[in-house]
Amino acid sequence: MRGHTQVLSALRETQVEHGNVLDVHTAALEAQSRTLQNVAELVGQLMVGQMSMTERLTRIESRLGRDDVPEE
Repeated sequence: MRGHTQVLSALRETQVEHGNVLDVHTAALEAQSRTLQNVAELVGQLMVGQMSMTERLTRIESRLGRDDVPEE
């Protein structure tokens, strides 16, 4: 009986350690998720800004006429 108790105690200790490691990993993954969400928001803002600039440049180009636009 004593042997079984020792095995169960060791198993419990291991499970507690694994639970602690999982808690640390969960916190790290949550932090990474927040970082990725922030990056995605910034990329979205950049895309909106770039589309706006493209629209403005297209309007300027059409006002100037195609002949006045430098060749690439």
